[in-house]
Amino acid sequence: MPPFSVPLLGGNGRQVLRVSLQTVGAVAATWAALSFGQSPHLSWAMIAALLTIDTSADASLRTALGRVVGVGIGTAVGFAAAGLPGQGVLLPLLVAAVVTNAIVALRPQLSYAAILAAVVAADPHPEAIDMLEQAAAILVGTLMGAAASFLVWPVFGRQRARAALRDAVDDCARLFELIERGVTEPGTDERQALHARFLSDLETVHSRIAETRFAPHLPGGSGLHEVASAVESLWHALVILDRVVRREVSEPGRERLGRLRPALERMRAEVGPYLQGVREAMDVGRPQPTDDRALIRRIEEARRETDALLDEARGPEGRWLHALGFALDEIGRSLRQLGGTVGPREGRGGAGRDGA
Repeated sequence: MPPFSVPLLGGNGRQVLRVSLQTVGAVAATWAALSFGQSPHLSWAMIAALLTIDTSADASLRTALGRVVGVGIGTAVGFAAAGLPGQGVLLPLLVAAVVTNAIVALRPQLSYAAILAAVVAADPHPEAIDMLEQAAAILVGTLMGAAASFLVWPVFGRQRARAALRDAVDDCARLFELIERGVTEPGTDERQALHARFLSDLETVHSRIAETRFAPHLPGGSGLHEVASAVESLWHALVILDRVVRREVSEPGRERLGRLRPALERMRAEVGPYLQGVREAMDVGRPQPTDDRALIRRIEEARRETDALLDEARGPEGRWLHALGFALDEIGRSLRQLGGTVGPREGRGGAGRDGA
């Protein structure tokens, strides 16, 4: 480790530090605002501020908006329930809980409605001024938490989504390395672990895209969903190639596969840098061209080698080589599609038989 490195800033440490600083800002601002107004509801405001800060500014804003609406609904329902005839608090509490929980079941982001409704309805003699002051304190805390997310080291959902997309692209590059190596080595356990990691990364990608509210696209204009779809298509194409390569074939088939290995190695040598360029382009503030000409040449070379072997094969071996050719076509199409999402391409020409 370098002598002046800070371990906390690696991995999840940056997020921990960022949320900590935002928490300090939100708590200090909430305390100052409530102390200035001498509000007796400081604890409610603090809770609201702390629960507003989320993994990104987008998510914090979504939480804050839901909190504002939820506080209004909860306070109104609580007062209405408290006005029901009778001396006890059980009936008002049940009515408030049923109504607001039904709302929350449909709109989970309004969860504070159930809390406020229960608090107001459980008071046998709720004072309007006191309840409104409590609601105001919650809104102040919510506002301070959201403001801290935007003003103190802000991170937006699109940044988190891009980071997850880069991880998924890394998974694709790693799988291709295993495929090329798998011509002679099975590596089943490593493949299974990589597949599980990709599924986890893909789930993270979609969850982070879902939280994105501001500019949900790459600098070139491609939507994050479009990019995620391109990455997923590439993965599926690589899985097809992997299964074809690892399929049990006869001795002549294994010999033909060995003859294909140099072409696959040359193809991998281009796929790696190409995916690295795509990965880096996701992290800059402007569209980045991806030159796919060398990559397409290597894919076409592998395709020609496959066609040459296909002329010698019959029966199951022929079907196996047809599947291999299809996999190469799909990989070429998917790589070009993915490269096109990060900016204008410099290269031209088709990948594979379909010219896609």
